[in-house]
This record gives sequence, structure tokens and C-alpha cells, in this order.
Amino acid sequence: MAATGEAARHAGAALRWIGLPSMRDGQFAAAAQRLNDVMQHGTEAAGGLFIPTGAATSDEAGRFRHSISTADRLERRLRADDGVQFSNLGYRLMARLASDGLANHRPALADARHNAVDAVAV
Repeated sequence: MAATGEAARHAGAALRWIGLPSMRDGQFAAAAQRLNDVMQHGTEAAGGLFIPTGAATSDEAGRFRHSISTADRLERRLRADDGVQFSNLGYRLMARLASDGLANHRPALADARHNAVDAVAV
């Protein structure tokens, strides 16, 4: 991760990293969490922005969430049967998390984000 941060700095690029979501399989979930810890530490050490996704893809107890309740009060699938990939709704949620994280970090992006919100509405 240090090499990635250094390469970004050298290129004059801003480092942004979107964390892995929760995973259904316990071993895979533990590995994803370890990777998130490494990536978050490395990204922030390089002055970058790490955007977490675990809370939005987990239930209140921090466990894998297969579906979410949407604005119409129906449970909709968030994830595919494999417990890794997302449904269309899940991919829109991830896009929304990325968009919100970037807009919160760079307020100048908030206006551009406002124009795209409907495209990634969850």
C-alpha cells in the first residue's frame, strides 16, 4: 500500500480507496476485514481517503446483510446468491457510498454529485 500511495503522490493523483463490503462466508469476511484495515491505514497514511462500506452492508450486529429495506418498505436483495457479488440495488448502494464519501471529503464535488444522485438512488 505504501508503494501505491507513493506512486499516486509522484503522479500528482489523489488516492481514494473504497473498502470491501461485509461477506457471508466467515473466513472470507475475516480476510476482507484484515484487507480493509491494511488499506485504510495505508490510504490514510498516504494522505488519501478511505471510504468504508462494511456498516452499510452489515446488519446492526455487524453480520452480513443479504437484503435491505428500501423506501417502499419492501425488503430488496442487496447481494447475489454467492454472498459476494451485488444485485443491481447493491451496486447502486456501493456507488452511492463512494459518491457520498467523495462529496463529504471534497465539498466542491457536492454540486456535481447532486446532479447524479438520481442515477444512484437506493
